[in-house]
Amino acid sequence: MAETRDHFQLKMVVTLYTTILVLGSLQAFSLFGIPYSWLSLSAVIPLGCLSFYFFRDTTETTGTKLIVILLLWLVIASALNRFGQFHETIFSPDSSTPYWRFVSLRFFSIISFALFLYSLSVLFNQGLSDRIIATAMAVGVLASVYALYSYHAQLYGLPEFRHNRDSAFGSLGEKIMFSYAFHRALGSFLEPGTLAAFLIVPFFCSMSSESRIVGNVAATVILATIFLTGSLTGILSIFLGIVVTSFFWIIQRKSVAAILSILLRLCVIAVLSIVIFKVLVHPYKVNTSFEAPSAALSPVANNLEMNFMVIRISRLMASGLEHSNRGYVYKALRNNPPPLIGFGLGAAYLALGKMLGENTVVSFLNLYLNILYSGGLIALLALLVFLAFPIVRVLKNKVTTNNPLLFYAMSAYIAWLATYFSLYDEFNLMSAIPYSILVFLSKPGPTLPREGL
Repeated sequence: MAETRDHFQLKMVVTLYTTILVLGSLQAFSLFGIPYSWLSLSAVIPLGCLSFYFFRDTTETTGTKLIVILLLWLVIASALNRFGQFHETIFSPDSSTPYWRFVSLRFFSIISFALFLYSLSVLFNQGLSDRIIATAMAVGVLASVYALYSYHAQLYGLPEFRHNRDSAFGSLGEKIMFSYAFHRALGSFLEPGTLAAFLIVPFFCSMSSESRIVGNVAATVILATIFLTGSLTGILSIFLGIVVTSFFWIIQRKSVAAILSILLRLCVIAVLSIVIFKVLVHPYKVNTSFEAPSAALSPVANNLEMNFMVIRISRLMASGLEHSNRGYVYKALRNNPPPLIGFGLGAAYLALGKMLGENTVVSFLNLYLNILYSGGLIALLALLVFLAFPIVRVLKNKVTTNNPLLFYAMSAYIAWLATYFSLYDEFNLMSAIPYSILVFLSKPGPTLPREGL
């Protein structure tokens, strides 16, 4: 009877975990005006509560405790700033979200992330590592397949689920055009970059799949989709994650043969993904200066789409982020250092708007800067301690296993640390998955348990 009860409890937790990932992949859609991405965050609340109620005595909570410390300081800093009341007057009265709800949602985002992190620890400690990885891979493949279909549906007028949330690329129901060398994959997301970021973890989960064939196919489809997004953040983050992890792997004196095997497999999959990208990509007819495309969708018979991304990467490396399309943030902050305790969570967005001469919410597009300007140097330090914890623990405990999962989890996690530099200024649930894997693999005790459900 007890075994049946435990089995049912695990089923409930796993079902909620799957639901959260699926809802999170529907960023461009809403239900009765509520974005599915916020429904995903809301579903974390019952997941966290059930995880704590059923399995509170079997879970390591070090990472969760660290982010709770950050959350508590942000509450204190925001309270000392009176929760940014001095900014409330410039908050647009026409906004669909009142000021206090806007600020509350910023705290809710961190709370949801902490609960998700805790729940993942429960699932790992209950021996459900395979289920966590397989689910992330499956959701990533589904999101990629839909993105590939939607990509061509946009071009050729095929039926598709119309986005019912406005994005930077068009209003509801409009045909989406990009100022880019080629049409970009968007799928069920509001922006190509957010699709690419969502697929980072599923890509590396596919690489660690027990079935080599299934994993290779899934990873190739996902990586080809990432290439079609044209997101430099997604592509460079994955590359950086692999390079930095290889360095860590070498300094820990792990098997050279193991890392060469992993890198060779990654190279083969990258080549196959580029071939698929070249077959599927639909270039715009553009001029040689790589400026905005004309309205005509006309294929060009050259390597323009790959050259375009290479040139963008070269310019970015030569000029830095300040000369990128996010440069306005860095230019505004250059002469406006953060207060000792920041402006308060949520209010920092309005403070950035004032720095830019705009009475509106302006995104930092950078988690580190958002936390720094929300809670000051203390908040940034707490954030860095939290983010560094799994990497430091892997290195400190000298994890000796040559399990490829360790390599792929580290790569995914470092890729997300890079993504937080130029795309997200709030915690994203997907980054909690590699975080939890690293924490679990680096703890003293037996190796990763097999499937328990």
